[in-house]
Amino acid sequence: MFEKNILIFMFCLLSVDAQQQESLRATPNGGVWTTTMNDVITWVKLGKTSFEFNVTGPATGYVAMAISRDQLMGPDDDVYLCGRTAPTSATLRARTGYLVARGPPVLTADIRSNMALVTNRLTCQFVRHNNVTKYINNVTTTWDLNKNKFYLLYAAGEINTAGGPSYHNTHRLASSYLIDFMNGTVQQNATTTAAVTAPNDMMTTSSTSSAVVISIVCYVMPFILMIMM
Repeated sequence: MFEKNILIFMFCLLSVDAQQQESLRATPNGGVWTTTMNDVITWVKLGKTSFEFNVTGPATGYVAMAISRDQLMGPDDDVYLCGRTAPTSATLRARTGYLVARGPPVLTADIRSNMALVTNRLTCQFVRHNNVTKYINNVTTTWDLNKNKFYLLYAAGEINTAGGPSYHNTHRLASSYLIDFMNGTVQQNATTTAAVTAPNDMMTTSSTSSAVVISIVCYVMPFILMIMM
């Protein structure tokens, strides 16, 4: 009985903590997305033509973000990846490319970036123009922050012996909201748009229905177990 209640308490504690950690905040000048793994992507508007992004995550291999039309990997996501040039190297390299499916990205070019390894965390800062066009399988693909809303994808993983990214089996996440980078709003669906303008205002990306279910389990299950015993 006691052991069962302890297990339920631990489940509730971990579930609530995960919900509190994942958050998305946006303003007309920039925003921040903190994932359930406590990794962070921030962006700041630089005039009318570009944004400065900063990706922070584990320092053991690489960290990456993508501008995506949906919450899935591929078939045409705009990727930016920063990481070590070898599994144990302290030398860092930043590259861009695209995703066509679940798996390592196709990296096409080096990019200018400010990178640092600090207290076992890797930070990567780079500038992205609002309108980016790339060629995927001989087809022109454009991601235009001026005209469209996008999801953010985040991933972290290991670098292989050839200096390329290995596929991340678990360390990956997609934002639960579409982001209008230009206007500083986040959108849950086609009819609900929320503008977040105050620094302390936060829209969590965890599901409300999931939170309700977890709350019910946390409050009701111990009593059910008491009756059964």
